[in-house]
Amino acid sequence: MDQAPTQTTEVKSDKYPSEEVDITLEQDIVELIKKVPLEIRLQIIAMNNLTLQKKQDDFVIGKKMAEVGERYRKLQEPMTVEINKIISGERAPLAEEIEQFKVHLTADEVSKIDENLTATPFTDYWFKVLKTCVRFEGLIFECDYPLLKKITKIESVPVEGDDTDFTVYFHFAENEYFENSTLSLKVTMADEEVPEKIEASEIKWKEGKNITQKTIKKRKKNKKTGKHTNVEKIVDAESFFTLFKTIDLPKFAEGGAEGDDDEEGGEQEILQKMEDAYGFAATISEEIVLYHLEYYLGLRRGDEEEDDMGGLRGGDYDDDSEDDYPPKTGNIKLGGGGKKKM
Repeated sequence: MDQAPTQTTEVKSDKYPSEEVDITLEQDIVELIKKVPLEIRLQIIAMNNLTLQKKQDDFVIGKKMAEVGERYRKLQEPMTVEINKIISGERAPLAEEIEQFKVHLTADEVSKIDENLTATPFTDYWFKVLKTCVRFEGLIFECDYPLLKKITKIESVPVEGDDTDFTVYFHFAENEYFENSTLSLKVTMADEEVPEKIEASEIKWKEGKNITQKTIKKRKKNKKTGKHTNVEKIVDAESFFTLFKTIDLPKFAEGGAEGDDDEEGGEQEILQKMEDAYGFAATISEEIVLYHLEYYLGLRRGDEEEDDMGGLRGGDYDDDSEDDYPPKTGNIKLGGGGKKKM
């Protein structure tokens, strides 16, 4: 079965400031301090020195937390592999995996354990998981169903050495729609809450099977002659797979919107696409990969809130909640500046 590609990144400094945005910030602070009257400048210099020590501590803490998270993720990898083998029918449940959980079985069923320890692939497992999540309403359409039923595994892999960037992978069985065995969305963050780039796999559609496009006819008026002509135009169709498009906000800001003369909202459209893609990828990474069994069983739907005891309670999706998903990305800006990290 396909494995996610190994993530690589450049080695970064262990000392603050190391990111360009932080270096620029500290240089600006120095220049501003120079302009402060001497009678309070020494106090401010001392305060800034202590603040720099605190920033260095925060920087080290952030790196240590990321290292611990990565270490435990690697410890969990074998369990994730075995779970996916059971889903795909590559292996049967083991007797020892059932032994301490016989509470799920009747006395008669316990006597039949051995004869039912078989490798049986789940039918449409990931399709049901995705369909159960209400956060994906409006992103999944009926034309997507046959392809989504071909998903064999979903995973999220953090970018090595980075505490915010990640890539989600969708693995597919052979199908009649495209050549790819894996599709991915890599998310690069400007800071902890604001995405600036999504790198998507190029889908290699088979002839006549591209469900993300449709042809429409439009009447256009010749400004010189005043005559109307019918023209055909290829536009996006409603499909889950339109999410797999690369979006680079800083690059888009440099080049400007490249829309049709008769289309409006080029900038707004690209920001909406970023919000949709990021919200989807973040939900996959933070919800689906962790709680897919609960979605499959219908315990989770994506509109729950955690109570004070850590349990789940159902509820309607609340547009005013600070914890709502997809993540609120209304502060996304084109060309959003350098990346800021701890």
